[in-house]
Amino acid sequence: MIVDGTAMSEPALHSSAAAGAQSAGAGAERRFAPRYPLTAAAAISGLHNGMRITARTTDLSVGGCYIDTTVPFPSGDPVRVRITQGGRTLEARAVVRYSQQGMGMGLQFTEILPAEQHLLDDWLAELRGELAPALDAPEVVSALQQFARSERHVLGQLISALIRKRILTENEGGALLRELTS
Repeated sequence: MIVDGTAMSEPALHSSAAAGAQSAGAGAERRFAPRYPLTAAAAISGLHNGMRITARTTDLSVGGCYIDTTVPFPSGDPVRVRITQGGRTLEARAVVRYSQQGMGMGLQFTEILPAEQHLLDDWLAELRGELAPALDAPEVVSALQQFARSERHVLGQLISALIRKRILTENEGGALLRELTS
C-alpha cells in the first residue's frame, strides 16, 4: 500500500490508524497529511457491490481525498477512484474512511501505482505553489492558442499600418504577412 509516499502493509496501516484514533480521542481529526482544495471530476466504483457514481472532489492530500456527493458509499467500503483535472487522470484504490449521507465521503488511498503517485505528487506541488501547472493541460493549451491568434492579429494590423504609412514597401509587408499566416 502507498501511504504518504511510503509503502505499508495492510496490517501496518490499520494498526497505525487505530493507534492514532486511540491517542487522539473520539471525534478528533486523524489526518496525517495536509489537505489542499481541488475541484475535479471524480468517478467512484465499489469493488464489492459494483455501484458507480460520478461526483467531484473538494480537496486532495497525499493520503486521500474528499468526494462531494449526496450518495456516498458506506464507511469501510473498498472503492476504485478516478480523478480527472486539467486533462490528467489519476486512478487509485481507496477505502471509505468517512461517510455522511447527503454530504459526501472521505477516501483514503490504499493502492497507487508509481505513475499515478507521480501525478498525485505533481498535483500537490501545483496546489502548494511549488510547481507551475502542466502546460499540456487543455485549458492552458487553449489559452496559449487564443493568445497566439490574438498576437498574430495584432502583428498583422501593425504590418498593414507600416505599409499604409510607407515605412514598409508592399513587397516587404506582403512577405511578412505571408510568413505570419503560414
